[in-house]
Amino acid sequence: MGEQSARRVRPPDDLPRSPSGRVPKWVVYEAQGRRSPDAVPWRASADLTPPRGRHGRTGRRSRGRWQGQWVSWASVIVIVGSLLGWAFTHGGLSPMRPVNVRLANAPTPGRDEANHPFAHPPVVTARSSSYRFIAHQADGKSPVAYDPCRPVHYVVREKGTPAFGHALLSEAFARVSQATGLQFRDDGTTSEDPSAQREPFQKARYGNRWAPVLIAWETSQENADFAADVAGEAGSQRVSLPGHPAVYVSGQVELDTAKVSAMLARPGGRGLARALIGHELGHLVGLAHVTDPTQVMYPQVQRRVADFGLGDLAGLAALGQGLCAPWL
Repeated sequence: MGEQSARRVRPPDDLPRSPSGRVPKWVVYEAQGRRSPDAVPWRASADLTPPRGRHGRTGRRSRGRWQGQWVSWASVIVIVGSLLGWAFTHGGLSPMRPVNVRLANAPTPGRDEANHPFAHPPVVTARSSSYRFIAHQADGKSPVAYDPCRPVHYVVREKGTPAFGHALLSEAFARVSQATGLQFRDDGTTSEDPSAQREPFQKARYGNRWAPVLIAWETSQENADFAADVAGEAGSQRVSLPGHPAVYVSGQVELDTAKVSAMLARPGGRGLARALIGHELGHLVGLAHVTDPTQVMYPQVQRRVADFGLGDLAGLAALGQGLCAPWL
């Protein structure tokens, strides 16, 4: 398939294939949302949101307005050291606890909302279909994305942030902003710790708005996943109202300070560190893994791939053309 527009995307059952046409096992298991017997102890899962009809729809209708919220963790990045460099492979992360969104625990609709997108992503002229989305709208085609008409705020946990942390994050967010047109705003530091129980609306801490994306640099003592080869975790929360598309409203990114520090100590390590964080931010805004090793969203990093490839850029451009959501 050739280049896709922002509205015309790969349906969820159109699985990526290797150059020979074979669908890898991890792709099949990822699409089915179940554990791969070849991926022990990690699980390949592009969208861990429970399927509809089973556990997918959480929350009840309240006063005819709020239907409910879906929560999806995008992925886990695992780093494996080798003589040839650093390899990413991905594992699984249980979904965050679903949150029932009602009028009492949601911000006033339209905060920070402009009447048009702040910017538009660049036109991707090269042909590439090497991208996938974590979640789709009810039509099975359009991706779930952040609102392009309001800034995506983020905060960095002050505790544990390394000296190099802010510079790497600024570079990575600037690159994703360039590729999507989304505007990211650094709201400074916070004392909030990451949690699978995190609420997307925390009025006492962040005011009358959706909670900003939380970035946390952690140790293996704080995050048990980092005691193995996991180097980062990222995901976003999506909310939907009756008659409206789902929209990402907040999220989390967790990074292993020790492993990123080790990468930076190696020749060419800054590029690899940028690839790691770029991969995580790709998941944050809605990209899933692909089978093309020339893309940053490939599960294993290639030493010569330190920036988004054509497929990554096509997917990011589509994610930057979501609808304005003044109802949220």
